[in-house]
Amino acid sequence: MKGVDTNILARFFIGDVAEQSEKITEVLEKGEQFYINASVLTELTWVLISSYKFTKDELVQAYDNLLDSSAFIVFDHAIVVKALSKFISSSADFNDCLICEINNAHSLSTLTFDKKAAQLEGMELLG
Repeated sequence: MKGVDTNILARFFIGDVAEQSEKITEVLEKGEQFYINASVLTELTWVLISSYKFTKDELVQAYDNLLDSSAFIVFDHAIVVKALSKFISSSADFNDCLICEINNAHSLSTLTFDKKAAQLEGMELLG
């Protein structure tokens, strides 16, 4: 198994650079699995929303597809599923939901100045 970076996943989802998208497809067709760490997932979220203007629904659909894919292994499937659930049902950003769930998994509450994030179970508004 190999890890992938954000560029690989962006090309996989967007397909805007044909040559790179073809290479990714070739590798995926070989049946290999690829690891996605938390840093890549948070950076991908930023790229898809800020550069490609993904809506909340589009991001959720993309991540549902990613989690259902046998080609990609996400750093902690259960944490990402919980973060997506919080993201769907709240006004908080996905990355805040992910931060919250990673910390919750370690029995930690999370301090924040973000009022939307503070509404999540496990987050505390500082201030």
